[in-house]
Amino acid sequence: MLISVCQNLWNFTQRFLVLSLCLGIILCALTSPAQARVQQIEEAPGQIVYQARQTIRDQQNQTWQVIAFQRAKDSQMGHPYLRVVGFPGLTSIDPQLPLIMTNALGDRLIAPPASENLFTDAANPEPHIAQYGLMEIIPKLNIAVPLRLEIPSLEKAVTLNISPSALFEWQNLTKSSRTPPE
Repeated sequence: MLISVCQNLWNFTQRFLVLSLCLGIILCALTSPAQARVQQIEEAPGQIVYQARQTIRDQQNQTWQVIAFQRAKDSQMGHPYLRVVGFPGLTSIDPQLPLIMTNALGDRLIAPPASENLFTDAANPEPHIAQYGLMEIIPKLNIAVPLRLEIPSLEKAVTLNISPSALFEWQNLTKSSRTPPE
């Protein structure tokens, strides 16, 4: 009797695995490969900005813009940055604190604040916008694992979840911008 139950369980397990494998293959065949949406914008003659932009909601369902970008001026590549933009009047970001990034594997990355040249009117910075350096972060990103951003807000904790496809765009951003147009 026990042998019969074990055989039935084994047969069920085999069928389940075969069915799961078939469904996985079908889903892979039907889904299109991830495509980077890195935009190239000419800001001025000889100055190009490459950017990957996402709209993301935080845990309070507030909308944020997350923009990874890199500038090229006269064929000289600048550093990559990440700009986070919250809704005006709903949040104030502490521009002195770093951006903490954690993935599901427990890897923790720290992006330094880089808002010093962000505003044309430095005396009146926008409290809902901050910028961080990505130079040391991008090579360490595991694009297969979602990333959690902890925005250093002055009011409440703000968490943004970044998808692997967005991380792929961030990495592709620096690849796209290596050879700026002449």
